[in-house]
Amino acid sequence: MRYVGHTGNLCGTHRGGSINCVTIPPGGGVITYAQTGAMYGIGFFIPFLLLMIPVAYVVQEMTVRLGAVTHRGHAEMIWGRYGAFWGVFSLLDLTVPTS
Repeated sequence: MRYVGHTGNLCGTHRGGSINCVTIPPGGGVITYAQTGAMYGIGFFIPFLLLMIPVAYVVQEMTVRLGAVTHRGHAEMIWGRYGAFWGVFSLLDLTVPTS
C-alpha cells in the first residue's frame, strides 16, 4: 500500500514543470527576449528559444519534484537553508521583474 502512495506522488508530479513553464511566462523573460530579438534579429531568437525550452523544463521539474519530496515550497527551502537575507532577496527577485 505504501508503494502505491509513492507511485501516485510520482505520477502527480510528472509533467508538472512543463505545465508551469508554459502557462506562467515571466515578464522579465518576455522583455529580455523582445530586446534580444530587436537587437540580433529572428536568426538568433528562434534557436536561442529552442535551446532554452529544455533548460526551463528541467528547472521547473526540479523545483516541483523538490517540493513534492520535501513537502516544502521553494521560498521556504531557501529561507531555511540560506537564511533571511537570501530568502528576502529571492522573493524580491521573483516579484520585481514580474510586476
